[in-house]
Amino acid sequence: MWSKPLKSCLALLALAALTEPARAWDVALLPPVGDEPAAAALRAQCAEIGLTCVGLSAAQLVERGKLTPSAFPMAVLLGGERYADTVNDDGDAVAVLTAYVDAGGSLLVLADGPVLSRPQRWTGNAWDAATAPLRKVALATRLGLLDAGQSLESPPPAGCHFAPTPGTPFATRLGDKLTPRADSGPYRPIPGNQDASVEFAPLLTLVDAQGGTYGAAIAETRRKGADAAGSVFYLWAPLLRGEAGRDVLFALLTRRFERRADDADRAQAKTISDQLDALAARLADAQRVLPADLRGGEVDAVRADAKKQSDTLRWLRNALAVGNLDFAASRVAKLREPIGALQARAGMAVDAVVTDAVAAAIASPFPPNV
Repeated sequence: MWSKPLKSCLALLALAALTEPARAWDVALLPPVGDEPAAAALRAQCAEIGLTCVGLSAAQLVERGKLTPSAFPMAVLLGGERYADTVNDDGDAVAVLTAYVDAGGSLLVLADGPVLSRPQRWTGNAWDAATAPLRKVALATRLGLLDAGQSLESPPPAGCHFAPTPGTPFATRLGDKLTPRADSGPYRPIPGNQDASVEFAPLLTLVDAQGGTYGAAIAETRRKGADAAGSVFYLWAPLLRGEAGRDVLFALLTRRFERRADDADRAQAKTISDQLDALAARLADAQRVLPADLRGGEVDAVRADAKKQSDTLRWLRNALAVGNLDFAASRVAKLREPIGALQARAGMAVDAVVTDAVAAAIASPFPPNV
């Protein structure tokens, strides 16, 4: 069930709440949101790395200057079969979406069915079906989503698994052990035969035991020759709702950062990574002071605090990997003092336990170890 990845991040969400939040950027949820389970999973998984999912209303979607790459480096269309075509004027929502991607925004489209197949018009209080066949085809072509989400003529055979493209974050995060769930419904990939003007990069492909392929479950498309343009990511929605959803999302966000980072971003990321390495080394020094078999009093308290700081460092590395740089930098600064104090605390805790043990032995009427 998709609820498992939600439960797995509760501890880290609680940890994030211990200090005042600091966000570098937000993720836009585009209307209409057609997959609430995936939306819940997305919100929880983004919160784990310091990102907030902001749901846009119909009016906000077409508000001038609202949906921009600077405000929302990534926008998500959940339930990608239904999409906003018109809010006020014919095709105004489609124009906003294409302008967002052309300006460098990253669009993530999740779907269980044919992508961009059901254009919607805002009536003032609800979304209703719209008739826009030419705009529908033009949008799918421009975004590199032609025939995405269509079911295969025949289902893949049993024993298939998802193979990540080597050299991508999906290979690091997922390996080759991920398989389709029995309750995921028909497999709906994105085909690689997109318009000639579109660059297509499969990131996670379904393959059988003999090496036969059945299309990409995750892929990135980008217009050729448009250096400033952003990427469109297709994601078969059951992958986000499943137990591997957290790793799938982190891999995708890491891919986005690797593609969009400039020299200044990389330099800042390197600086933060070095700081995290230094803090991890100091934390390891403090943990080595505590003998593994020593228990009691302040020793247990120091060990628990060290575990908490170790979890925080892991959490910040995830935030750093996906490009939430300002968020990670703000948290690193707050860790120096508590981690720096742990080594002294560890030494004093060990001394206290040993002193108490010696005092107890002296006070005993029996010889030690008798």
